Amino acid sequence: MTRRRAGPAGGHSEEPAPRPALEATDIVLRDGSSVRIRPAAAADAPAILAFLRDLSPDGLWMRFAGYSGDLEGTARAWARSPDHDTVSLLAVAGLEDRVVAQASYQRTGPEMAEVAFAVADDHQGQGIATQLLERLAGLARDDGITIFEAQVVAHNHSMLVVFRESGFPATLSAEAGVVRVTMPTSLTEEGRARFERRADIAAAAAVRQLLHPGSVAVVGASRRRGTIGGEIFRALLDGDFQGPVYPINPAATVVQSVTAYPSVEDVPGPVDLAVIAVPAAAVAEAAG
Repeated sequence: MTRRRAGPAGGHSEEPAPRPALEATDIVLRDGSSVRIRPAAAADAPAILAFLRDLSPDGLWMRFAGYSGDLEGTARAWARSPDHDTVSLLAVAGLEDRVVAQASYQRTGPEMAEVAFAVADDHQGQGIATQLLERLAGLARDDGITIFEAQVVAHNHSMLVVFRESGFPATLSAEAGVVRVTMPTSLTEEGRARFERRADIAAAAAVRQLLHPGSVAVVGASRRRGTIGGEIFRALLDGDFQGPVYPINPAATVVQSVTAYPSVEDVPGPVDLAVIAVPAAAVAEAAG
C-alpha cells in the first residue's frame, strides 16, 4: 500500500503507507516458560536501557563487537516504533515485562537488511533468538526484503549455531574477527519442519512444567481452615509435593506457619505454577 508525495520537479513519487500495528505473540521456550514478543515503542527506552546494563561484559562484546558506545542512545534507537525499513522487536518476561531479548533489522538495500540480536545472559539457550529470527524474517518478507545479513563476532558460537540450525539456508564466510552471515528470509521445507519440531518440544515442556512444577504459589492462601484458599494451601503442605509452596496474601505476613507474600512478584524464588483461590470477581486482577 502506498501514498503519493511531492517529487523534486513538482511531480509525485510513491511513499509507503505507515506500517500496520504489529501484534504481540506469546511463545513457549525450551524449558516450558513463556515470553511475549512484541514491537518496541518509545516508552520502552528505560526498560531497554536496564536490559543493556544487565548484560555481562561478554554479552556486550558479542552484541557490539567490542564497542558498546552510548547505551542510552542505543536504548532510544531500539525503542523506535517499526516502519518499513527498520523493525525492533522485544521479548519480555514476567509480570513486570522485563526485557530479556531484543532483535532488529535495518534495511541496507532495496531487498536487503542487516539483522542483529541480544539476549539476556539468564535467558540464553532457550530458543528466543530463533523465534525472533523467524518473526523478523516474516515481517521483512512483507516489506520486500529477501536477504538478511549479519556480522557475528567469530567466537560467538551460540549465535552462529542459531543461524546454522535456524532452518534458513545460511551462508557463512569468515572475515577479520567476524563471521558474515547471509541468508534468505524464506524458509525451506526442511526449515519449516524444524520450526514445527521445536514448537512440539516447547509445548511438551510447558505441559511438563504445569504437571510437575518445581514450586507453587497459592494466590489467596488463607489462615483459616475450611476456606478454599486455606484448604488448597494445607493440601499442598500435607501432600507429597517436594518443592516450596508460597502463600500469597497481602493481608497476612504468615499463613499457616509459613511466611506469606503480598504478591507473586515478591516471592524470593521462581514460581513454576500459581494456583488462584480468590473470589471470581478478583480472578482477573490476581492473574495479572
